[in-house]
Amino acid sequence: MKKGGYFTVEAVFVVSICIWIFAALVFQGLHVHDRVVIESVTNEQTAQWLSKGKEEKAETWKKKTEKVLESRLLLMKVNKIEPEDRQTKVIVKVHYTIPISLPYMKKILSGGSGLSVFETEREHVCGAKYRWDHEALLEKKGE
Repeated sequence: MKKGGYFTVEAVFVVSICIWIFAALVFQGLHVHDRVVIESVTNEQTAQWLSKGKEEKAETWKKKTEKVLESRLLLMKVNKIEPEDRQTKVIVKVHYTIPISLPYMKKILSGGSGLSVFETEREHVCGAKYRWDHEALLEKKGE
């Protein structure tokens, strides 16, 4: 009795589907890793920048943060970092892309767009500084 190549043909389909599923899981794991790295590095660098009293220039801080992110990211590429300084907080936006050519994976990982944005905000309240400003304004109004 002669056996045909049915098992070989079926195995090709099953193994190829398993390889695609495994690749998708690996890409998803790298995506989650990079999101966590972006969040932790951005928060850490922003906290250090604020603890120094923002003596460091914003451009120098952005270059240093981009360098740290580039050394730790595995899948994503950082395009730009935008700190927005407000009265009592700093909002930092990190624009990044996922440089993969598979459109379905890009749609799954970044929602279909090529550019994604991570946004975080850190409060920095210097009580003595704001009290001094408040007292100076009150004295000015009283004159």
